Amino acid sequence: MLERDPRPFLVDVLCGPVHRSLPGALWLHNGGLGDFDAAEEQRFLDVLARLSGHDKAREIVFFCSGSRC
Repeated sequence: MLERDPRPFLVDVLCGPVHRSLPGALWLHNGGLGDFDAAEEQRFLDVLARLSGHDKAREIVFFCSGSRC
């Protein structure tokens, strides 16, 4: 997957303080909480739209420290 062109966007959704992440990944603070108010949900969607160039077919990989983030 990471060999494809264009490469998928890597989005780190780990909650908590600033931390090191994978090279090239974007940290979306509190993205892993999943229980957003309307403003936070819109911020999340806006960032994803900008990342993908508004291309809903663009691959985006989300990751954090476990399966329940």
